[in-house]
Amino acid sequence: MSIKGTVIGKIVKSAKMKWDNLDAREAEEFIEGVTSAEQASSEVTYGSEIKAINAIAQIAHLSQEETNDLINEVYTNKNISKELSEKINNSINGENKYKNILKIVSYIHDEWVKNNSNNFLSRPKDYQFVDYRLLPYKEILSDFLFLQPILEASGISIEDDKLREEFLNIQNGYLIDEKILSHKVLVERLMLASQFYPSLQGLTTKVNDKDVLIDDLLKNEDIAEKMAKQIEEQIGKQFDEQNEEQIRHQRTDMHTHLNGVLPGKVMSDLALNLLEMEIDPKSLEIDNSVDVFNKMQEAYKNRKKIVDELIKNGHGNDLLRAIAKEYKKHGIDYVEMTTDFEILKRIKEKKIDILAIEKETGVSLRFLLGLNRNNLPLEVFNNKEIQNLFVDNPYLVGIDIMRI
Repeated sequence: MSIKGTVIGKIVKSAKMKWDNLDAREAEEFIEGVTSAEQASSEVTYGSEIKAINAIAQIAHLSQEETNDLINEVYTNKNISKELSEKINNSINGENKYKNILKIVSYIHDEWVKNNSNNFLSRPKDYQFVDYRLLPYKEILSDFLFLQPILEASGISIEDDKLREEFLNIQNGYLIDEKILSHKVLVERLMLASQFYPSLQGLTTKVNDKDVLIDDLLKNEDIAEKMAKQIEEQIGKQFDEQNEEQIRHQRTDMHTHLNGVLPGKVMSDLALNLLEMEIDPKSLEIDNSVDVFNKMQEAYKNRKKIVDELIKNGHGNDLLRAIAKEYKKHGIDYVEMTTDFEILKRIKEKKIDILAIEKETGVSLRFLLGLNRNNLPLEVFNNKEIQNLFVDNPYLVGIDIMRI
């Protein structure tokens, strides 16, 4: 029986397109030659769809009978039955939807590690034998391709941007919690083997035709060093062994301008959703033209209009929350931003609740008052309103003399 049109057929199609670089037509032609789900599982997916189903069963609390039914439906149907779909939806959808999906991905990855231990040291991807939170996002997608068609057949939609954002947030938190802030620390963690990544416990690989525990192999600093370098390369981090440079390029951002923090698309979405203003994101970005300075001035002018309208219409909390989330996404947890009197006045009056935003995001926000360098007579500094901004205000930490 052909697997064309079934859930397993979609999994095989995705796998062949990703691994063998087939186009959609070629992948469809390949599927025509696969005569059974069992053949697909043994020759293409190597049982990874079963790992995905078992992980779904754990999260959805499926009985063994229901799990077997789900396997059968993945192998024979286009969609999952209503009863099973409802159970899966109720367990995965909701506020923690993408966290739940990534839990399943982590299970698939851990099972792959256990089933492929004989490949340790025999392939150029030893970096894969680690906790999934040390993997690059592209590897997460490699595991996710076994899961996505099953979720979609159960009526669960997935937005790649949200999945990626959730994974990066999880990865950031993991690196910070584990204090993996330098190359040296990463090597030390890897040398702990199963104490650091429990899925390695008891796993062996062949060395000179002998079974050797991966735990014992990772005690060799050269092997851990090699893996660490692969991880650094794959997830785009730069380490400095001598200076204990942080795994994230920076954890702080100092002396930046509030109006310039958010990507153009995020700013235009805020304008549309909160102000019903349609703004072309490109008008908020700086391109690489020879007229870059004028482009920058124009972009900042357009950005200021949006910021001013957001503040005037009482959306200061939404703006600062979006900024804090953007910094969190990049692993930055302390920032000092230059802004103007109106925003600082609302912070002082607690109309913008910085403390709540900091608690929600884990990002500390501090501010500098921007003043025009061409308009700085003494009366500016003697201005009572400006002086009052600094009184009992832990969020205002200085002044930025600017060319406005």
